[in-house]
Amino acid sequence: MGRRILDKKLRYGCVDTDKKNEIIEDIDLGIINSNVKTGIDKNWWKVKHHPNKLIPSRIYELGSGTLEELEQKYFDKYEKINGNDKYNHAQFIGYVRELYQQKIMIII
Repeated sequence: MGRRILDKKLRYGCVDTDKKNEIIEDIDLGIINSNVKTGIDKNWWKVKHHPNKLIPSRIYELGSGTLEELEQKYFDKYEKINGNDKYNHAQFIGYVRELYQQKIMIII
């Protein structure tokens, strides 16, 4: 099992729109990329986990909170990502993890 980079006890929020746009530009130009081999091989940050895709955009708009609070806000407001509740939880955490690694989501 991989190491955890998110802490369920901490509060997370997102950078402002200008900073987000700078990061997106760096992703689009290939200046920054996923730091895991699978993410690089599958071009995650330009395809599935691009910050302007639907799910990352929705997470960005949630505001701040613990992982549990953010997940609850997401599923109260939007439909499930896919599959059963356990799978939805894993998918949500995966999207948050990528936003955190992109430095769009930060610890507050």
